[in-house]
Formats: sequence, structure tokens, C-alpha cells
Amino acid sequence: MDLRRFDHISRRKILTAVVWVVILGFHIFTLMRFPQPFVDEAWVANRAWWFLKTGRAFGTVDTDFMVAYLGYWTYFPLLPALVQVFSLWVAGAPSLFAVRIVSLFFGLILLAAVYAIANRVGGRRYALLSIAFVAFSWPFCISAHWARYDIMAAAIGFVAIALYFNNPHRSVWISMLSGFCIGIAFEFHPHAAIYAPAVGVLYLWESRWKVFRRCDFWSFIGGGLLGGLVYVALHVLPYPQTYAAFNRIFFFDTHIPPIFTLDPQILLLSFYDLGVDLLELSPGVILAPWAIVTWLRNGDQEYLSLSVLGVGLLVSMGLLVRNKELYYAILLTPALDLIVVAFILREWQQERQQEWHGHLMEYVRRVLIWGVTLSTLLSVFVVVPQADYRPDYRQAQMGINEVIQPGDTIMGAQVYWFGLTKHDYDSWEELVYYRRYVPGSTLEEALEAFQPDILIWDGQLDQYVSDHPGADGYSRYLILPRQEFQDFLAQKAKLLTRFDGRCYGQIEVYRIVWP
Repeated sequence: MDLRRFDHISRRKILTAVVWVVILGFHIFTLMRFPQPFVDEAWVANRAWWFLKTGRAFGTVDTDFMVAYLGYWTYFPLLPALVQVFSLWVAGAPSLFAVRIVSLFFGLILLAAVYAIANRVGGRRYALLSIAFVAFSWPFCISAHWARYDIMAAAIGFVAIALYFNNPHRSVWISMLSGFCIGIAFEFHPHAAIYAPAVGVLYLWESRWKVFRRCDFWSFIGGGLLGGLVYVALHVLPYPQTYAAFNRIFFFDTHIPPIFTLDPQILLLSFYDLGVDLLELSPGVILAPWAIVTWLRNGDQEYLSLSVLGVGLLVSMGLLVRNKELYYAILLTPALDLIVVAFILREWQQERQQEWHGHLMEYVRRVLIWGVTLSTLLSVFVVVPQADYRPDYRQAQMGINEVIQPGDTIMGAQVYWFGLTKHDYDSWEELVYYRRYVPGSTLEEALEAFQPDILIWDGQLDQYVSDHPGADGYSRYLILPRQEFQDFLAQKAKLLTRFDGRCYGQIEVYRIVWP
């Protein structure tokens, strides 16, 4: 028996285990510390909690007027709520930790998919570096901690991509499963639609126009349609008029894909916003174009396939995703990270093999590559473990709860629902949706429809109250008139408390006096 070979295998296994343990330990330690509790986390937790109680994916924080429509409970995502229900059932009560741990679980599935892709393309070393680069990125630290559905869609989407790369014999069943994963990911988040054209382009890149004679390609298409039919069967077919009405009220103005607007300005703005967000969240992506040009010159087919994937996802996201919110980045950035890590590994190997001449361009090249790489990783290692938003959240929740009385109905940002679960709690966003539900209605009429006893005004609400809406997106369509709101509070509300909510801004709690 070759003991040296045995030791080498053991070292590789130990190194792999150490990488996974470090990743898991880092994210468990920071799970509740970073980022700060967010409004959507309460929304999805509330929906899952009431699914546990009623069997319907519809919560008390969801818009009240929706119950006037037949089959209103069929509109919101069902499968994500089912996943979160188990965690809440174990917790026994609404819990931020219970829903955040689900996101981390899907984050680990995403890392496993990235590992499978990288290991197939470039081996174990490339795979380990890739999952480390993804796991210690800003998009992952945000999405794998926040209790939103984006990380779930990303995990399933990259499982589909991993199945494509790990299907060398082009099995029709594996291809069908890959397509099915993309179709079912749409149920977790509609933005998962970006994976369908991206993987389709991979098939086209591999076989050019002969792809249409490949059984595994059509199997992939069939699996995608089958997965998509699950969404249609759950949400569209039972009550199509209700589905259409809710889309019009909630999402049409803010979420219509840029490509469907046929507006060149919106399309250009979409790609500009995408580029700005990527550079802000993942500055290492500036190495991706350099890497793609390098592989085009060298003709490295395996890494060119990764480049096709990255460019395909980038273009798909620009064409299909209207709002470039930071939590959507995780749908795309793991593919770009794979490109960047492969390039870094190539540069490292070349530097070890080549003689150092000390030329100016060699200095510039090394400073750029290693400076970008280290700054990208160190920013996460330095900031995230030191951040702790728990005291801010506790202070905000305690300051609000001090003036709440039993039986009060409350309206405000959803994030405070975790500390007020025994109250009838409405999101302030329902005022916007009510005015779309009843066209021509005033803000006061919307407030009268809900008649909250308590109104919580914080930084999140304040940024959407304006008499001068922005040009597009949420800044235009998720807006309430400031002067009308202030006049209403001056006439019918009493200020109970005002305090600094730190990361939640200035918090004011009003009691509204209704006739």
C-alpha cells in the first residue's frame, strides 16, 4: 500500500472538511448579526406562520382587501412557505432565526452546486476556492442570511446548471431534471427565469445549430415546461382573474421586464444599474472581462463554457429583471465568481512557472489582480463579523412596544411584526396597494379603510413618502403623498414617542383617533 498516496488523499479530505467547517462556522456566527432585520423577512415569516395554522400561504400582514377576491390564498408562493413552515413548527413560534436558518440551508445547497460545477471543470482545488469566494462574498452574506426567497431560487437554479455540467454523456433524464429545476425555481422567485435562456445558450454554444437535433436538449425544454406548469397549476389556473388582478395591483408598474417595455432608455438603464450594483457588491467582477478575453485567445473550451454561462446570465438579468435590488445579485454573482476564480488560479500558476522580470507592467498586473481579489475578500472578513445589528433592532422594537396597548391594530414597516405577533398588523405598503385597488381614492380614504390604532413612522416609510416621486421603479410607484400624510397626522393623530432607531432611522409612533 502506498502510504504517501493515502496521506495525500487524507490531506485533501481534511482540507475540504476544514473549508466547509470554516464557511459554516462563519455564517452561523454572523447569521443573526448581519444584515439588519428587513421588512420582507417578517412578510414571508408571517405568511409561513399562518400557513402552519390555516393551510393557506396567506398571512395577517398580507393586504386585507385581497380577501375580497376568490381564491386569494393561491396567489403567493407556496413551496417556499412549505419549506419555512417546518422550521417554524420546530421553533414553536414566529422567529427570525427560524426563517433565517432556512436561507442559510439553501445557501449551502448553492455552494454545493458551485462546488459540483467547479470540480467538473477544473478539479478539487478550483472547487474549494470557488465556494470560498462565493461564501465570503457580499451577495452571499446578504441573501443567505436574509429570510427571502432569492437564495432558494439561486440554489435551485445553480443545481440545474450543475446537472448540465455534470452530464457528460448527455443523459435525457439528467437534462430533464435540469430543466425541471429551472421551471420549479420560478415558483420560488420569478426572477429565476434568467436561468432558462442562460442554460439554453450553453446548449447552443456546445452544438451550434445541431442542438435542435439533440434529444437531451428537448428533454431539457420538456423538463422546464413541466416545472413551469407546477407554477401555473398552483397560482394561475385555479383563479385566473384573481391572479391577473393581483399582478396588476402589486407588480405590473414596478416589475415588468425591461425587454417587454420596448423602451431603449429603460433597457439601457437596466444594464447600467446592473453594472453599478455588481461593482458595488462584488468588485472582483472587473476581472471577468479580462478572463473571458484570455480564454477566447487560448481557446480553452471548458472555461469558455463558464464565460458563456456568466454572459448569458448577465444579459438575461439585464433584459428580464427590472429592479436591481442588492438581494437579487445572488442569482447571478456565483457564475461570475466562477469565472474570476478560474482566472486567478491561472495567473497564480503562471506566476509560479515564469521568471519574474520586474517590469512595470508585471507590477501593474499583479497589483490589479491581487489587489482586487484581497480587497473583495477582506472587506467581508473585516466588516461582517464586527457588525451586529441585534442591539439596534431590540432598541427599536422595545421603544415601539412600550406604547402599544393590548388589542391595538398597528400599521408600519413589517419588520416590527416579530415583536407584535399578537396584534393585527398591517404594512404601510397596503395604503399604496389600496389606492390602486380603488382608483382615485385619497390617502385618508385608504387609512380609513384599515383604521389602524397605531402608526409607526420610521426611516423606511419616510423614504417612500414624497410629493415629488422619482423617475422610475419603487421611487415612482411605491409612493405616498407627504403633505397629505402630514396633514392627516396633524389633525387625527397624537405622537406617543419619538426616538432614534439607529439603522431604522428616526422612529415616531402615533395613536390615531377615529370618530
